[in-house]
This record gives sequence, C-alpha cells and structure tokens, in this order.
Amino acid sequence: GDNEGAQRAFLRAVHNDSGRAAALHGLGNIAFEAGKYAEAVKYLEQARKVDPGNANTCFLLGLTYGALGDAARAEQAFREGMQTDPRDVWPVVGLANLLAGAGRREEACELYGQALALEPENAQARQGREQYCPGPAAPAP
Repeated sequence: GDNEGAQRAFLRAVHNDSGRAAALHGLGNIAFEAGKYAEAVKYLEQARKVDPGNANTCFLLGLTYGALGDAARAEQAFREGMQTDPRDVWPVVGLANLLAGAGRREEACELYGQALALEPENAQARQGREQYCPGPAAPAP
C-alpha cells in the first residue's frame, strides 16, 4: 500500500548493502507499477545478478521488457525464470501470454497447459487457454 515508504526503505537497504536482492527487486516492482520501465529494468537486472535463482525477478523483468516493447528480451527473461524454478507458474504464464499476443498460439497453448498442470486454479492460465486455444477446455479445478 505505501509504495513511497517502501521505496525509501528499499533505497536505504540498497545504500547500506548493494547486494540486497530483495530490496532491488522491490524497487524494480515499485518502478514497474509506476510505469517507470527503464528504471525498473535497472533494478531488476541488478537483482538478477545478485540472486540469479529468483524466478519471480525473471518474471517481473519479462513483464517490464514486454511493457517496453522488447519481446525478445521479455521472452528470454520468462524462459530464464522457467529454468530457474520449473515449479513457478508465473514465468510460464508470462511467456504464454507474450507468445499468444505475438500470434504464436501453438506454443502458447502448450505453455497454458503446462501452467494449468502446475496450478490448476490459475485464473490467468485458464483465461488464456480459453481465449487462444481451440479444442477441449482444461478440466475444471
């Protein structure tokens, strides 16, 4: 709720220790929500270098590159997130949405299926599958 307060706290944390991946991720998230995508990329890339095992940072980085119109980097970030933590549904959903929007529906549909296998109640994956994928719907949760 208090993004300004959170931003001040994250900046203090980063100032005291530039290796604070959670603070860098938080600053990237705040910048993303404010539509400051170039700033978000700066923080998220730093966070990824400090903690390369955080699939959520890759997911948010993919969303940010997508918002900047850089589909290639967005796809790369989502795929990295999927490799980092194959059980995290969000990079899968992010990539599926990106590919569906680019007309790569066959790949997107496979990914929506993968996301629903990971998390059957994921509303975004279910909605994407219903919107972009012909044939029988995934089973209801």
